[in-house]
Amino acid sequence: MPRVPGLASEVTLVNHPSRETDGAWRGAQIVHAAWSDGARWHVRAIGDIAAGASVEIDQARLPGDCPADVLPVLFLSPMKRDGEHTRLPALDHMETVPAWRANIRLRSATTAVSYQGEYPSGMAAIGGSLLSIAPLIQTGGGITTSLLFVNVRAQPAIDAHELRIVSAATRRVVQRAVIRSNRCTVVALGAADDSERLRIVACDDMTGIPIYFSHDDGFTQMSLEHSHPPVEMVAFGARGAINRSMKAAWSAAIAS
Repeated sequence: MPRVPGLASEVTLVNHPSRETDGAWRGAQIVHAAWSDGARWHVRAIGDIAAGASVEIDQARLPGDCPADVLPVLFLSPMKRDGEHTRLPALDHMETVPAWRANIRLRSATTAVSYQGEYPSGMAAIGGSLLSIAPLIQTGGGITTSLLFVNVRAQPAIDAHELRIVSAATRRVVQRAVIRSNRCTVVALGAADDSERLRIVACDDMTGIPIYFSHDDGFTQMSLEHSHPPVEMVAFGARGAINRSMKAAWSAAIAS
């Protein structure tokens, strides 16, 4: 549940796969909210969801002891998992192809915007690195774009890392920002002229999901999109090797 100052946040959870597949989970589940304090994961059961149903969770439904400055992580489990954990519970009963979906929504006084909001459990188990091509940065008079960088790790530590935003045309670092694990970091993006509009977002020692949030001054018009890692641009073949090659090439270009 990404939190953006001045806006309400909501998450829609569904208790059914994107399409019927053999072996997919079909039972009732318990909705949990979790957040990290840097040393432990705090997990609270906040409701039930029937098989095949969906439920919307807004900030008012979060546990009363959930701080305002954390990243709430919502997940489903057939069993109640209340308590304090040294590792975020990661379950594989909802691993399907195509992926089991959720939805995040940001709401202003006049409108709302939403996009798919699931975080793959496999990403929570790795440190990794990030290289993401960002063609979705919008420019123009009266338009503000922020990067909402979401990271979730199984370990509860909250570590700081450097994010670099690079012009794809000039390979010049145009902006640096500090991002944190187990948090949603809001990075206000600087203005870009046409020659530097296509950006590369890179981090050497942390991965996550970059979400681009564009809006006018009064939040009456809003856009929410996320970019994909280079491997998603490869349909067949040795996708992992190609992804590593692309990351290495861009990392060398940026470093030079």
